[in-house]
Amino acid sequence: MASKAISSRRKDSSTLRFSFVTFPKVCFVPNQKFKYFSCRCYKQPLGSHTKHRVLNRFYLANSFNMSSSFTIWSPAFGNNQTMPKKYTADGENISPPLQWSGIPAGTQSLVLINDDPDAPDPKAPKFTYVHWVVYNIPSTCTKLEEGSKPGSSSWPQGAKEALNDFKRTSYGGPAPPIGVHRYFFKLYALDNNLDTNEQLDKRKIESMMKGHILAQTQVIGLYGR
Repeated sequence: MASKAISSRRKDSSTLRFSFVTFPKVCFVPNQKFKYFSCRCYKQPLGSHTKHRVLNRFYLANSFNMSSSFTIWSPAFGNNQTMPKKYTADGENISPPLQWSGIPAGTQSLVLINDDPDAPDPKAPKFTYVHWVVYNIPSTCTKLEEGSKPGSSSWPQGAKEALNDFKRTSYGGPAPPIGVHRYFFKLYALDNNLDTNEQLDKRKIESMMKGHILAQTQVIGLYGR
């Protein structure tokens, strides 16, 4: 979701200066002293006596990068648009091309997670099905070519694949049993590398990423039968 910084002001001379980043009806306020983000809804102009209703707080081990410049997209389909058949189990079943930009400073590696939260039926989803996981993507890498896989000339040096729900370490394209499903391609910028000789899966990787995520972005493809 794109964000836009709209203002910064001092509440009084003794308080910190806050930068306000707007989302629809919600404002995230970074507190640099305690390193958390408070998700607040404002019903009146800000002032020294304005009361805020705190909706949620995100406690982070590191300051989170809220920059809108970190973006992922696919040249093959637009966000929330239908994925071409060639990238599905009904076609060539190869991974789609992906590109990204705006990698934040301090990034040591990237992680890509491709999953479907609508399994088995979008009208009554019961679980998230994991299609592809790539980790330790170098921070200098800005794309994955169509059909990219370990051993190919386009595969990023040092990048590894984790187990997906097909019980293999390779891309598995959409094969929805019913309805139109959403396929998320989520990219995370980390301040470290996931160094381990253990066979990883999405659950283990998400656990290892905690406290190391600098920023994240996503693009969604749709596919149905």
